[in-house]
Amino acid sequence: MDDLRWAVAFALGTDPRFGLNEDFVEAYIFAAWHETDFGSYTRERYGFICSAYKRIGIIAMAGTANLMKIGFFITARLKSTRLKSKILLDLEGQSVLGHVIESAKHVDGVDDVVVCTSTVAQDRPLLDVCNEHDCYYFNGSPEDVLNRLLSAAIFFECDYLLLITADNPLFSFEYAQRLVDEIKRDSDVDYLHVDGLPLGMDPYIIRRKAFELIDAIKSDGETEFWPEYIKDKTVFKHRSIKADPAHTRDYRITLDYQQDLELFRSIYQNCFEGKPTAISQVIEYLDANPSVRALNSSIERSWLGHDRVDQIEAHLKRNRSNLISLKTEIYKR
Repeated sequence: MDDLRWAVAFALGTDPRFGLNEDFVEAYIFAAWHETDFGSYTRERYGFICSAYKRIGIIAMAGTANLMKIGFFITARLKSTRLKSKILLDLEGQSVLGHVIESAKHVDGVDDVVVCTSTVAQDRPLLDVCNEHDCYYFNGSPEDVLNRLLSAAIFFECDYLLLITADNPLFSFEYAQRLVDEIKRDSDVDYLHVDGLPLGMDPYIIRRKAFELIDAIKSDGETEFWPEYIKDKTVFKHRSIKADPAHTRDYRITLDYQQDLELFRSIYQNCFEGKPTAISQVIEYLDANPSVRALNSSIERSWLGHDRVDQIEAHLKRNRSNLISLKTEIYKR
């Protein structure tokens, strides 16, 4: 019960030494599981407790060791309007999100794989997928994606965030591995990415302190396109890995439209063998099948509107001195 009390404390954000007796813990678990009213908490908090409870052993083993931690964070919501519930769609017997999770698990040197979703009831089905694949999840802000990721990184005590969105089931776990190996070789970087991979296959790494800085300086809470805040190379240290020429293609391998789904179904039907599919196999299949890669080739890449980009750039320019000052403060912690 002591371990469970700690788990509940993690979920509630309270000190486990005070006010969490056994009767309270049992009542809380019962109320959360049965979706009854217990304060403002519902069933997703039960899953949060379970995630925290799983971590008790990890925390106990870690002790006070001051080692760099890398988390693999998968951004996931069910708010898509163009292709509804797209990350729950089936690809050869497994959901899109399930494929992302299993590929993420193939990356060595990652301390935790975490699905970052929201507290909105609409996203609850994602928690079932996480439980099915024995994966942690974190419920955060619905709109403030940056703060959701930062809060998850703080909760899981990660120094660096390896990132991908859940609509990219064929992201390259091989290049994710290269990124992890590179950040462990030289961690003095804020943004580490891959140049040249097809859209949807390119994971990247962000330093948590860079997220803390952006979170402190952002203009508002709508941060789905938070990368606009980290573009300034005079403030943030960028580094990239070049994709191998054999993998450098202008293909679209992300899921947003029905045409994208048709492409994924063709790839999975012909390439999936029960384990994450290698990037070389995907590229070779598309190279050999022009009619397949043409399925979604007419779709233009979505970009943040010019007005929004201008708004963010103007905000950063006005607050540049504060940005530099905050960076010094945050990076010294």
